[in-house]
Amino acid sequence: PHFVIFFKTLEAFFGFTPAGAKSSFWIFHVYFSNAVELEFDEKTIEPVKSTWSDVFQSARDVIFNIGFNSILTSFMSAHGFKPFGLCHAGKFYDSFRISEYLDPRHLGNCFLIAGEYYFFKIQNLPSSTQDSKLHV
Repeated sequence: PHFVIFFKTLEAFFGFTPAGAKSSFWIFHVYFSNAVELEFDEKTIEPVKSTWSDVFQSARDVIFNIGFNSILTSFMSAHGFKPFGLCHAGKFYDSFRISEYLDPRHLGNCFLIAGEYYFFKIQNLPSSTQDSKLHV
């Protein structure tokens, strides 16, 4: 959320704030205090209200992602975060051979850690643009 706040601050500083966000003090406050992007109707310059199905879909996605991340973290933790075995890819500052980095064990471990990080990060993000509408 810090990056979103930073970019929204730049947006306001350079005058690119959406017209709908300037329609009232309340909407301005909601727009800049939330990491969730508000969607505005171009004709009425009012925020588009989310439907209950959007809210339930977002809640379902969050619950699924938390559950999946919990299972993946438990699996990785039980195997020392190297379920495909130890390989000798070295540290980032060591000299290396490209074959060590292309070792299937190393690639599998990296893939699972990247997947864990991906699912951890997206559990708070909307899965589609429909989910990003904030109910105000």
